[in-house]
Amino acid sequence: MGASSAERQALMASSTGKRRRLQRPVEIWVLAISWGFCRHRSLCTTPALWHPLAGRNPLARRAAEMPGAACGWPSVSIQVVTYNRPDFLMQALVQVASQDYPGPIEVVVVDDSPHHCQQLIDSFVDRLNIRYRHLADRRYTIGEKRNLACGEAQTSGSDMICIWDDDDIFTVDRVRQQVSRMLARRAECSSIQVAFVAYLPKVVPGLAGDQAQLRRCRGLPLPFENSLCMRRAWVEKRPAFSNSSLGEGNVLFDGLNSWYSVAQPIPGDELPFLYIRTSASTAPDDALELYPVEGLLSPPLQLAGGTSASSARLDLGLLGLARAIRCRRFPALEGLPGAAALQATQVSLKAAMGCDLEAMRADRWNSKRLAPGYWAALGGALGPLGGVVNQGYGPAGEAPEGSLLPHLAAGRDWSPPLPVDPEGEEGSSETDADETTADQALDMIQHVFENF
Repeated sequence: MGASSAERQALMASSTGKRRRLQRPVEIWVLAISWGFCRHRSLCTTPALWHPLAGRNPLARRAAEMPGAACGWPSVSIQVVTYNRPDFLMQALVQVASQDYPGPIEVVVVDDSPHHCQQLIDSFVDRLNIRYRHLADRRYTIGEKRNLACGEAQTSGSDMICIWDDDDIFTVDRVRQQVSRMLARRAECSSIQVAFVAYLPKVVPGLAGDQAQLRRCRGLPLPFENSLCMRRAWVEKRPAFSNSSLGEGNVLFDGLNSWYSVAQPIPGDELPFLYIRTSASTAPDDALELYPVEGLLSPPLQLAGGTSASSARLDLGLLGLARAIRCRRFPALEGLPGAAALQATQVSLKAAMGCDLEAMRADRWNSKRLAPGYWAALGGALGPLGGVVNQGYGPAGEAPEGSLLPHLAAGRDWSPPLPVDPEGEEGSSETDADETTADQALDMIQHVFENF
């Protein structure tokens, strides 16, 4: 016997209620994620890049799977340990406040200076979620302070721990770049190659740029602790930082079959940072293997009657650093010690670029071989979107390079695009086209050089 009219209406109402109950959590989830991303004004202009439901890139899918933040990005505890260097502490906090990371960030400062810096900390409360722990009873090792900072991250329940030494200089997209790679690769840890060293003989604010020195670094087998970004759950399973102020993080990788696969070092050309050397630095110079920057080619082209070695290759690390300076990926640090390092970096790179230009113009064969790639590695024709050089995701799902913060793009130099494979006159050879492309690339490099 068929159901009565009243029974059918009751059944339909029950079915509708179930559908509504099933849909409501999905609607709330989508709204929460949309709000989490759109609350960041700089990201609203590119929702396709950031919304975890947009497209099929691995970063988007895996960010949506992460526990914690409603916006889909894990929460990060940035840890700054310091001692009696308020200028450097302020520099670190200025850099963290400039990060364009879409998810929630907290800053934990552990300071064992004789006198507290509470007034300095209070000046950042409107820009940062910051917790300050002053240890006045004795002098602590860096390892001890890092362990205390990790304990603070455990208390807050942060998903990630990011170490940020007070003197080093990172790009405004450091946290976003490291976390995006960890999400895409399901990695426990991320680090950055130590590729560039800025040496400051005198640590005083406003140090003249010509007193600072930029050096290339061949790197070390293990990454420094100052570039580590790690899942808190992984850190809690590993041994604590050793009670030392040199190599205190090596113990994290003890017993692992492959430290490299765990540390996931990011090459310097992808995520450059300036490792600052001061009188208080603990790493020995011979371990860094420093050498001067003479060109953005390796080895540099030598001017000798218009001939040069055919072994010259693009130094993608130095070109990436020059691209970062050109794109303003580093924050403004006027009046802080890091301003001298940034100025020295810019001066050194411009001088090296000038030497390369002169050598390539005198060497037609090498100019055809190197100039187009040189121009592309400098960023080519930069687009108007806040400094983004590559708006697509990388092969491992890493975030686009550069900052999405509009104010960091002010006053940038937008060079005209370089024509690719230009059409020559009738009967022109492929060699003629290559030379034309090389000439155009050299002209564009010249334009960058004059405005660098």
